[in-house]
Amino acid sequence: LDGAAAKIYELLDVTPLMPPARLRFSKMLGRPLMGEMGCNCCGLMTLDEARRLDGEVAGQYGNLIYFLTGAWPLLWVVSLCAALLLTWFLMPWLLAMIATSAVVLGWRWLAGRTRMAWLLRIYIFVTRLARGGVPETSALVDQLTNHFFDSIQGLEELETKGAAAHSACGEDQEILIVAHSVGAILAPLLVEQILADPRIEKIRHPLYLLTLGQCIPFVALVPEAVSYRTSVAAVGQHPRLRWHDVTGRIDSLCFHDTPPLALTEHHHCPMPSLTHGTARFYPMYEPTHWRAFRRDKLRAHFLYLMTGDRPGNFNLYQLMASPTPLLQSFQEMSS
Repeated sequence: LDGAAAKIYELLDVTPLMPPARLRFSKMLGRPLMGEMGCNCCGLMTLDEARRLDGEVAGQYGNLIYFLTGAWPLLWVVSLCAALLLTWFLMPWLLAMIATSAVVLGWRWLAGRTRMAWLLRIYIFVTRLARGGVPETSALVDQLTNHFFDSIQGLEELETKGAAAHSACGEDQEILIVAHSVGAILAPLLVEQILADPRIEKIRHPLYLLTLGQCIPFVALVPEAVSYRTSVAAVGQHPRLRWHDVTGRIDSLCFHDTPPLALTEHHHCPMPSLTHGTARFYPMYEPTHWRAFRRDKLRAHFLYLMTGDRPGNFNLYQLMASPTPLLQSFQEMSS
């Protein structure tokens, strides 16, 4: 019993030998060094075993244990100061990144809301066109001119086959060229070339030009657009053509009820072939649909190409398919 008691008294708590934090590091790092004895590190151990474990750990890791266990408050303060100092130096960059992200996201929202990117592309195009910086326009006009004459060639051939085909075709056939928005800017260039083409002499039908939501002054008001203004004036004065311009009050992207050459040197020149009409869209739509058009300006710009909930004074497809002569339809719309 005395031996057993002496052995029990020898099992001392190792806390007086080393601080608790250092003891935990010693147990963790010394377990691979102690081998099978390491299993005793999780509980009580003899004083000799504790001294041996501490010696093995200190010999293997030097004074790192003492530094890490004894100076952790200092490490925490140094880490906090380093973090604050790093934040201070990086703050301008962080603020710049946040500001850039806000600008990009704001631009995307504003561009989607106002269709700004779409409008800017149009402004760039019309400015280049006015200054002669779009060489592809000539090739496009040539292509559309050939397409125009190829399209009506079949009609002319039918009329030459006999009275039956002629009566089926009718004597009141009319040729209508429809242009909308930016297409209305190119329409005078196209019509001018069609009227100057020798093949026009073979066409006996009346020729009409219908522009919808036109924004011709975008180009005509550019000082360098001298050639373009001359082309528009020539089309408006040509005796072979009847030109009807239709705009709507709700359409903020067009020049409503405005002469194409307003505020230019051709403003006072007579254009007998040109008449104006206003499409009254409001009575044609239900209130819920109309409120949606008022909120979306781009969609309102395409009302000319839509059919309303109710009949109104303008319907593009009825205008093209109606047996009523175009000139009469234009006069009724203008009244």
